[in-house]
Order: sequence, then C-alpha cells, then structure tokens
Amino acid sequence: MADPPHVGSPSGAGAFPGRGGAARGLDEREEAGSVASAAALRTRLHELLAPVVTAEGADLEDVSVSRAGSRSVVRVVVDREGGLDLDAVAAVSRAVDAVLDADEDVVPGAFVLEVSTPGVDRPLTEPRHWRRAVGRLVEARRHDGTKVRGRLLEAGEESGRLHEEATFERGRRRRAGGDVTLAYAEVARATVEVEFSRDADALDADGIDPDDDIATDTDEDTEDEASA
Repeated sequence: MADPPHVGSPSGAGAFPGRGGAARGLDEREEAGSVASAAALRTRLHELLAPVVTAEGADLEDVSVSRAGSRSVVRVVVDREGGLDLDAVAAVSRAVDAVLDADEDVVPGAFVLEVSTPGVDRPLTEPRHWRRAVGRLVEARRHDGTKVRGRLLEAGEESGRLHEEATFERGRRRRAGGDVTLAYAEVARATVEVEFSRDADALDADGIDPDDDIATDTDEDTEDEASA
C-alpha cells in the first residue's frame, strides 16, 4: 500500500465562453495541449522514477497520471525476474513516494500513489518481458499481418522460440505444428494468453503437452481408416 495521499491545493480548470467554429477550434487546441502535457509528464516521471525502482531491484514498466476528482492518481507498474511479493512492492512504493514528496513540482497538489505489478495481458515489448513469459502460451502478430500462436520455449535478446501446435479442421490436419523462431523486430504486438485448465505438471521439459499430437493424430488416422 502507498503512503497516505499528499494534501495540497487542487488545480482549478477555467471555463471558456463561446460557441461555433471558434469555440471548437479552441477546444481542439486545448485537447492537443492536454495530450502533449500528459505525454511530457509521463516522460518526466519515467526519467525520475526509473533509477529509484532499479535501486529497489525492480524494473519500471509503466507510469501514468490521471485525475480523480480534486486529486491526481499516480499509477506505477513494476516487475522483476521471478516476480515481486507484497513486501517488495511496498518497499518500491515507499521509495517512489519519497521521491515524489521531495519534488512537489512534478505532481502538484494532492495525489494518491498506486504501485502494482503488470497483468498477464501486458504486451510483450522488451526482451525481459519475453523471458518472463517462457512456458506460457503466447500469441504474436507480425508487421505483415500474419500470426503465430504457441508455447514460448525460450527467449533471447533478439528472438524467441515458440512451439506451435498442429491445427485440424474436420479431422484433417490444416497446419502442421513445430517450433518457430520469432524475431522481436518483426512483431507488431504479442501478448500472453490466459490459461485456466492446463495442468502444468502434465507438460514435458520443453513446456509441451506430450498428449497433444498423439490425440490429434489418432483422430486423423481413425477418419482415414473409416473412409478407406
């Protein structure tokens, strides 16, 4: 849990009278300025907090600021190899809170600090994300639009190796399975898929279910015998 919210004067918002094209143009400029300001704040916070999080033995994955009534909500997402327990998250929270306390100009006024670890739906954008996903089912879309879906067997600095399961349609093999090497540079987006029923104890050393191909091949052979 983060320390109690900081107390300060909430920033006010001015109202601009007017209507028609001039008012719409002003609104558009305000919106563009707001987006640019939010991006600049996010960059500044990342530069400020990354060394602090690293000193606590973790990686800063994301930071954002939003408004909740008269207060700001600062959300910090951290992670590390092997994950973080509650004590580690609390230590990072205290360290981040101390830095924000020391520089009141970064997030002026009252704010609430939320420090958490990333969810499984986080995109895999860094080699460390891929390493932490080894053994999980991953779906990746390349820049050319093609997709790869398989269990991540290993992950290096520039590429990962996935095992794609064979796909079948009406008992016929539609696509053969096998290992695929995927360069991170060719990936437009990749995420870990949530699995609810898979028993990790049933996987072999490579993270593959040995019964997958046996079951599908048996189905295919049975149909071939029936049609002979």
